[in-house]
Amino acid sequence: MNNTEIRLSILCQYYKADFNGKGYGSREKNPEIRDVPKEILNANLGYLIEKKLINGKKIYFGRGIVASPTDITDHGIDVVESIMENSLDQLDTKASSDIKKEDSTSKRLEMFYEMCVKAPPMCEIAVKVTGAILENL
Repeated sequence: MNNTEIRLSILCQYYKADFNGKGYGSREKNPEIRDVPKEILNANLGYLIEKKLINGKKIYFGRGIVASPTDITDHGIDVVESIMENSLDQLDTKASSDIKKEDSTSKRLEMFYEMCVKAPPMCEIAVKVTGAILENL
């Protein structure tokens, strides 16, 4: 996984946790990032904290950081929804059409997540959209 894919996966997980009323949990509970080395995961969590997409603290030590995230911010929720909507607009499939018809935003994200983020390989369009949006923050 590259950094953009890691960040998209993390953001979607925090979004889902927020809307489901459950905590984010550990990397072991999130199979998409289970194999990501801890240093890279911490760097990406630190990036998301710095961009104010996730609440938490970045603690610097030696040549690395430890990220202590808590939850997704309102801005992070807006960014995830923007990634989803922009990605679905660019995908021309029956599945993306079905997702757009869903009234519940959190249900749309769950469907988008299953189709574009969780399923390997990660949807190329979703990764490009994520990269473009994060680049402009």
